[in-house]
Amino acid sequence: MRRTPGQATVRRSLSCLLCLVALLTAIPLHAYQKDSALSDGEVEQLREAAYVPNDRIAVFIKFLDARSKTIQDLVAKPRRPGREDDLHDLFEQFNSIADELNDNLDDFGPRHRDIRKQLPKLLEATDRWSTALRSASDNEAYNLARKLALESIRDIRQESTRLIEDQRTYFAAHPEAVKSEKDRENPGSQNLRTPYPANYAHAISALTSAANVNWTGSALPPDPHL
Repeated sequence: MRRTPGQATVRRSLSCLLCLVALLTAIPLHAYQKDSALSDGEVEQLREAAYVPNDRIAVFIKFLDARSKTIQDLVAKPRRPGREDDLHDLFEQFNSIADELNDNLDDFGPRHRDIRKQLPKLLEATDRWSTALRSASDNEAYNLARKLALESIRDIRQESTRLIEDQRTYFAAHPEAVKSEKDRENPGSQNLRTPYPANYAHAISALTSAANVNWTGSALPPDPHL
């Protein structure tokens, strides 16, 4: 079933509520900080990939691979104090980034942006992400955060599967659209090259202002350009 805008809003609200509850119960008032799911360097990578949808998806895959690998590394090592909190924060980071990727896919499809190169890679990635997130044993400290992240992976898998077939059919019937997409991505065609998405700055701002605590325990400063 394709994810609706209402479902995306509810899931994002649940994620933010979960983070707020954790903050209220675990952190003194003077220690409150609004941390980001992305580092400044990652925000810049998304900016640089704003013009080319395939590049943008590749960047999201890279970010989610990094979080899932860190989750697996934490689980594989001997348990240490605070590991459950670190996993909780990583699951929330993963969900925030995956939600933003889902929003991009929801926009790419109706606009017929050619992302056929990355869709099979994205579909393949959902399997390893699911495996990584399930590698941690059940724990009340992060079960809900993981559940939301796994639901976001499910949405990505379903939308990727649908888009693979839709784009195969569409571009086979509209060969001129392939040329138009190449022209759009050509740096020399400035009249066609417009940043994606139209609300890009707002989307990145929303993602980087999510109240997620970085797993290292250090605050990620807000991007000065947002």
